[in-house]
Amino acid sequence: TITCYRATSESSAKGSYAADEVSIDGRSWFLSEALIGDQTNDYKIGSRSIRFRADVNSVAEMLEDQLLGINAVSFNYRRFGTDAITATFVVEYSKDSGNSWIQLGAAITPTGTVQTFNQSLQQSGPVRLRIKYNSGTTNANHRFNIDDLEICPFNAPAEIEVFGNQASIQDGSTTTSLQNNTKFSNSYFTSDGVITKTFTITNTGTGTLSLSQPTLTGASEFSISAALPITSLSAGQS
Repeated sequence: TITCYRATSESSAKGSYAADEVSIDGRSWFLSEALIGDQTNDYKIGSRSIRFRADVNSVAEMLEDQLLGINAVSFNYRRFGTDAITATFVVEYSKDSGNSWIQLGAAITPTGTVQTFNQSLQQSGPVRLRIKYNSGTTNANHRFNIDDLEICPFNAPAEIEVFGNQASIQDGSTTTSLQNNTKFSNSYFTSDGVITKTFTITNTGTGTLSLSQPTLTGASEFSISAALPITSLSAGQS
């Protein structure tokens, strides 16, 4: 049985827009220029919901990873009362504990009509989520609410994830980075010593992952110094 995480805010409390941590349905979140609203003008399904205002620092960010990944994300949203909000907000996810972020789906613009954000992600864990200001007019009286945020886990029989420096390397990436250990040097000469990098393969799915020994194509300056010690990884094993 797959259990989805639902953020309803019914048992949460945060009465100011000041940046702070808050527990929402058992998960830790960071809210800045956002609060838990319970006023008549707050759009809410129950008695409370998350209220944002149009500010460049406005964000609701998970402070812990969804270890089983994210299959899909959905929530309802509407402007606060009759506020004339025109700013856009985006949903983003991170695979490296919040160091870098990738936009999920299109930006949203709240109106007086209840709208639903519903986007498939199918991303293995660990992964976390945030909703933040994107662009447009900033105004303390331009506000909107989201409610019934649902994050469903990614159920993959087997899923490969490669890490360098404990940072995830995006699938198909051709961009080198010091952060994930894929950048070897800004300048290298043949007289320089050997630069060795270590990468970790993790099975973030729920089934057994079978591996073959890696090979290299392209530049002859690179080589694989050690074979994989094992070629089968159980769920969560590296």
